[in-house]
Amino acid sequence: MAVFGNVMMVFNRNTAPLIPLIPLNNFISYWKFDGNSNDSVGSNNGTPTSITYSTGLIGQAAVFNGTTSKVVVPDAANLSFGNGTSDVDFSTICLIKIANRAAFPRIFIKVNADGTQAEYLLTIFNDKARALNIDASASASIRTDYGLNLVQNTYIVVTTTYKASTKDLKIYVNNSVYNIDSNSGVYTAMEIGTGNLSIGFDPRSSGSGFLDGEINALALLNVELTVNQVADVVERYLTDNRHLI
Repeated sequence: MAVFGNVMMVFNRNTAPLIPLIPLNNFISYWKFDGNSNDSVGSNNGTPTSITYSTGLIGQAAVFNGTTSKVVVPDAANLSFGNGTSDVDFSTICLIKIANRAAFPRIFIKVNADGTQAEYLLTIFNDKARALNIDASASASIRTDYGLNLVQNTYIVVTTTYKASTKDLKIYVNNSVYNIDSNSGVYTAMEIGTGNLSIGFDPRSSGSGFLDGEINALALLNVELTVNQVADVVERYLTDNRHLI
């Protein structure tokens, strides 16, 4: 509610015009999963298999059955964030509800089906969120684990941010950042791979790591989000129940 002179105006944040929290040109792709797996800002449309769409926190969400459900986004140049010599900043945002975290599901991974040219992934391991950037040529990686168990059957926002110049990879669960780093080998940069972006499963070994749960939104961005931007995203999703764009 706001008062202008003698006029009182009621402001409803849930119906007010959507104010961008992040500039639109920072979005590479944004999947709303509102009845389909299409990209709302770019051309990186996904092909769903065994996906149903049901009421989510915001509109509809993609429902993954834990055994066969998956979304495959074909490889594209703007889905890679390294060239073998240096990386660029990027972030990912996922509005997700996990039904079974013990199944070690992949939220997403960019890799070839034969296991080569892995670039990055977000997964659940030992009940916690884990993010990796992978230097496939050196068999090295930057790995960050979120140090607390994830809640199940409740929508949460899992955000990863990466600062290329310092190789600083972070995971936020809602507004909390509690990271345990464990790097492997001598990491230089991610390679430009040709693998698809696989959502809700791991294409290696004929498919594994199937997600049991729902994804209501997934975003890839070409910028390292700030702490304040992460907090704004969480509020937009969990309080306002509105998409980012």
